[in-house]
Amino acid sequence: MATRKATKQREIIRIETVGIVGAGMMGIEITAANVRCGIDVWLFDSTPEVLEEAPARLRKELVELAEEEREAAVARLHIATLEEVAACDLIIEAIPESYTAKTNLYRSIQHLTKTNSILVSNTSTISINTLSEVVAAKPFFAGLHFLHPVRSRELVEIVSSKETHETVVQSLCDYLLMIDKTPLCIDDCPGFVVNR
Repeated sequence: MATRKATKQREIIRIETVGIVGAGMMGIEITAANVRCGIDVWLFDSTPEVLEEAPARLRKELVELAEEEREAAVARLHIATLEEVAACDLIIEAIPESYTAKTNLYRSIQHLTKTNSILVSNTSTISINTLSEVVAAKPFFAGLHFLHPVRSRELVEIVSSKETHETVVQSLCDYLLMIDKTPLCIDDCPGFVVNR
């Protein structure tokens, strides 16, 4: 298991590689938001058929781009194993809204992650504090709530647990600005802000 070192107060984690778990509607929309802005994405899903369809679905999500730009963006998608996703700087969990499924994923992936990688959940309904209970590296865990449809929704909620490190929040803010999104930093509460 990788040992995580405490982040210095002013040390921002630079997010250069993004891994996404879950190739459903939100996973593809979040992938598109990244590849549009030149960021490569490593995408994993437990259902092989869903992964096979991912490039074609991504092309449809990038319909506004000219063909050459669209193909360049799709080339930034890497169909990956869970281990490859875990090696990224930022790991976005975008699987269905099930506490059991999400926490089982965290248990299986956290021993594969590198030091100082950030794990986030795209949950819209489950408490980040509750989800964080099964995460070993709690300071490196947060909510990152993209709104549907991601393409036209500029706002993204960064939801801190009681133990999320402030430099992780800043790193996530910097990342969202890179993909042309507006970060809204909030503490965990029912429905967060948008759904409430």
